[in-house]
This record gives sequence, structure tokens and C-alpha cells, in this order.
Amino acid sequence: MPPTAPTNLHLVRDDSCAEVWLGWNEATDETDAQDTIEYEIYVNSVLSPLPVSAGVDFDFVYGTAHGDNFFTVKAVDRSGNTSAASSPIKLFLWPC
Repeated sequence: MPPTAPTNLHLVRDDSCAEVWLGWNEATDETDAQDTIEYEIYVNSVLSPLPVSAGVDFDFVYGTAHGDNFFTVKAVDRSGNTSAASSPIKLFLWPC
């Protein structure tokens, strides 16, 4: 069974130049502890190449400068099961 979808996806900090920190409420899984669940951040439906550590409920990601960006997060358990995506957030990011 896949973990639950992360919830409460939100902007933590905007560093400008399309660099943002996102936060979310951690997913749960019927067999894996929260500190072993890993996360994937999607920017405009594309998986971010930046790694997110297991058990982390916030992380840094790049968006596309000067435009709307849609972010979602998915949880992945140790068996490789992937959750549904979180509810998306839309952010307009400015260029440098």
C-alpha cells in the first residue's frame, strides 16, 4: 500500500530568482515510520532533480523564473510505493 499523500503544502521562504523553500505535513504509511518515507517534489508536473531526504517536511526547490509555477509533493515508502500527489500550490516567481 502506498503512503498517504502529504498535506498542507505551503511556501516557507522565497529566496527570489525562482528559489523557494516548500513545507508540508508528513505522510504516514502502514509499515514504514515517518522518518523513512522519502519525498519527491514536482514543479509544473516535472520531478525536481534535487534530492529530498527521508523524514523531512520541508525542502529547497527551483521553479521557473518570471511566471506561474505549480508545485506538488509525493511520498515514497521503502517498498517503492508512491502516494497520490499533495494538493498543488501555485506561486508566481520573479526573475533575478
